This record gives sequence, C-alpha cells and structure tokens, in this order.
Amino acid sequence: MAITKTITKTLTKRHPFSSHFSSRFVINMGVLDLSKHLRDGSKKKNNLKELKGKRVGVDLSVWLHELYARQDFAHDFHCLPPVDLFNHVAWLLDEYHSLFKTNSVTMVLFADGCPHPGKGETDKERRAKIDVNIEEFRALQKNGSPEDNATITKLMKNSCYTRKDLIFNVKTWCSHNQVEIIGCPFETDPQQVAAELVEYTNASCTTD
Repeated sequence: MAITKTITKTLTKRHPFSSHFSSRFVINMGVLDLSKHLRDGSKKKNNLKELKGKRVGVDLSVWLHELYARQDFAHDFHCLPPVDLFNHVAWLLDEYHSLFKTNSVTMVLFADGCPHPGKGETDKERRAKIDVNIEEFRALQKNGSPEDNATITKLMKNSCYTRKDLIFNVKTWCSHNQVEIIGCPFETDPQQVAAELVEYTNASCTTD
C-alpha cells in the first residue's frame, strides 16, 4: 500500500486561503489502529500543488469554524427571526473550491453526523457553555450599552455551532457545484482514514 498523507490546513492572518498545508493528524478520536504509514506520512509538509490530480478528503467542520469567527456570520447566525445563511456558506466554499480547481485537486467533503456516544459529557458541557453565551449576549443586547458591543460580538462568535440549516446550505452548494459530500455516522476522522486506506482519497484535510 502506498504511503498516504493526512494534511491539516495552515491558516494565516495574511491570507486565510493559502495553498500551503502543514501535515498533521492527532489520534484522539478513537482511531486506535491508524496505519503506521498514514502516521509517518502525516509528518511531512505538503503543498497543495503536490496533490495535482488527486482527491483530498476535507473535514467540513474545520472550514465552518472559519465562518464562526466572522462577525457578519455570527450576527446573522443568531438573528431573530432566522435568516438564510447560504451566502456565507457559498462565500467560504467558493474560495476553497476555486483554490482546489486552480491546483487540479478534487475535494471531497466529510460532514460530522450524530454526537459520539463516547463524548456525551463533553458535548453536554460544550452545549451548556453555548447556551450561557447566548443568554448573556441576548441580555446585553436588551439592556447593555454601546460599550458592550465588542463583548456581544465575542459571545456571538463563541456560540456558533454546526446547525441543521447550515449543513442544508452546504449540501445545496455541493449539489450546485457537483462536489461530493459524505455524511459520517459520528465524527469524520474514522471515515477520512478509511477513505485513504482504501485509496478512495489520497490525502485528508483535518485538525483537532
């Protein structure tokens, strides 16, 4: 079996859509039998251009977190009544799709599925923090002063999460752009590894 590579996108403040990748894979999501070849291959630094003609499996959640850090997205995400988030999703995926196409690389998106049973308590704690953040910024919006705007924005960003309407918009974009998206039973990592091991993909973009 050829040595495969697992790659994590290195984001830079100068250009969030840099074509440079830093290889890494953290084995902490239950992938206990990860191929030694895969681990060794993940230590090498790669450039997207080196993957010309290849298929790269992408952990969708990594890219969605870029949206969560944007003020305009965070405000729309929490808007009442709800607003359509498709334009935000399209902006993000269009940029990456263009980057991949420019380098003749095919991207395959992997989407998280149900919460992992083994992380039940962790997920509950994360959700509780989100609920607290939402309660706090709603109160500040109602009773706060202009000096609280920075705090409100920070709380909004910290309380974004992968909601069903967001995934629906991703699927709609994929359908329009003929990009494959694979829904995973739980988190994406095991499926991304399996896809490489059976040579369905040649590399993976993920982080943890």
